[in-house]
Parts: sequence; C-alpha cells; structure tokens
Amino acid sequence: MFKSREVTIVTGVTGGLQGQVFYGMTNDTARNVAGAMLGSPVTDLDELCISALAELANMISGNATTRLAEVGYVTNITPPSVVQGEGIRVLTVEAALIIPIITRFGEIEINVALQKGA
Repeated sequence: MFKSREVTIVTGVTGGLQGQVFYGMTNDTARNVAGAMLGSPVTDLDELCISALAELANMISGNATTRLAEVGYVTNITPPSVVQGEGIRVLTVEAALIIPIITRFGEIEINVALQKGA
C-alpha cells in the first residue's frame, strides 16, 4: 500500500509492465521544483504549477518507458494525476521500488509499483 505525500503525481503504466509510478514530495519541494520549471519563484501551488509538476512526471515516466522498450518491455503511460493531501492510501501491486532522490529543491520520493503485464 502506498501513502501519499503532501503533493503526489501518479502516472499509470500499461502494456508489458502494468501499475503506477508515484512522485511524492512536500509542498515546499513542489513549489521549488515548479518555480525552477517556470523560471520564477512560486508561492502558491496554482494550476500552472500543478501542470508543471505533472509535466515533470510525464518527462521522467516517458523516458523510462523508452528505456524499458530497449530491454523488451513495451509500455505506455497514462496522463498524470496530481493528488494534494498527505497520507492518502492507494492499493498497488504487492511490492514497490522506493527511490528517494535528494535534489537542490528538496527530496522527491519515487515509488515504482509495476508488475509484468498479461
């Protein structure tokens, strides 16, 4: 089971592998990342900021699907969804790979919950 962070972007994966990828972070980290992407400081997580964060998840997940295809797993990603609110529980596959990434903007926790597709 996955528990959301203050801001979590969820991208679905379909095809040779199926499941979800969760990008979780604090509100401060989300503002810092969005500000860097938009080129100006962010004080509020408005629609434009949320869109920038969703695009970040798209870029990372899209690059990962390209790499997966190179090793034989043809997959697609779904449009990202952004969840705001900490502690929301989401049922996933049995196990997830948790990748904490420390950036100059703050910590981003990536949870990869995939299983081989049917």
